[in-house]
Amino acid sequence: MVFNTLSDMMSLIRVLESVTTSVYVLDSNCNQMVYGSFKESDDAANLENLGSELPDLHTTFHSNLSFSVSCVNSVVSTITKIPIVINKKSCFLILVQHPKKEGHASCGGEPADGHGTAFTDFLTKLYNRRYIDERLPIDMQSCFELDQPLSILFIDIDYFKNVNDQNGHVAGDQVLREISLLLQKHLSKKSGWIARYGGDEILICLPGRGSYFARGMAHRIRDSIENHVFCLGGEHVTITCSIGVQTVYKNSGITNISELIALADKKLYNAKHAGRNKVF
Repeated sequence: MVFNTLSDMMSLIRVLESVTTSVYVLDSNCNQMVYGSFKESDDAANLENLGSELPDLHTTFHSNLSFSVSCVNSVVSTITKIPIVINKKSCFLILVQHPKKEGHASCGGEPADGHGTAFTDFLTKLYNRRYIDERLPIDMQSCFELDQPLSILFIDIDYFKNVNDQNGHVAGDQVLREISLLLQKHLSKKSGWIARYGGDEILICLPGRGSYFARGMAHRIRDSIENHVFCLGGEHVTITCSIGVQTVYKNSGITNISELIALADKKLYNAKHAGRNKVF
């Protein structure tokens, strides 16, 4: 398969992501990841092995295509490596598939590891901080290589401490879960992903989306949370949020996710300083 740019094959990648656990594009010359879907079922510590040696149980080859059955940390996976060309560069399209059963199949007689929980926040069922640290740099690099924007929404629940103090932490947990469900209604899998940054702070990543789209989504999220009926202790309570929106491009001078998050956090601070329940 030959593609002029990575952007040309994104439609194919999106289809593959819907039926395959994880999809990667790797530069075969330097083993550098060009794109990675990085689903939560993957073990982050072993991603670097995708471009080098895999602990194969069995491998077959046909026309430079390889299929491997791998056992890493007692988790069985299948890895299919397909040679492709992007902009005259030799690459591999790598498809990683784990068992679809609840829990992973294991080898060697040892119990399976629950890698699916490594990137999931237990309370909200959103992605967690570890996922942000692993995935956001990949999305930044991919967007910059494709000369596309990347936007993030940094969301903070207004006066959340008061919710906990007045209603108890169980009620606070309930609010976090309900808001997480509201956020997921606004975001399709094709548009981006949502993760709990920590406490009552939530980050939404929108690869390939500019400021206009991101700010529009932020305003819709703010409206939906404000208009949602939260029932705490038998009483209806209105809860609002403040959102900082930051969009970056490859020529923005932002080189790492710490700088990106700091810019979004500053806008979030401005939204709160302006009276809360606002988008900045």
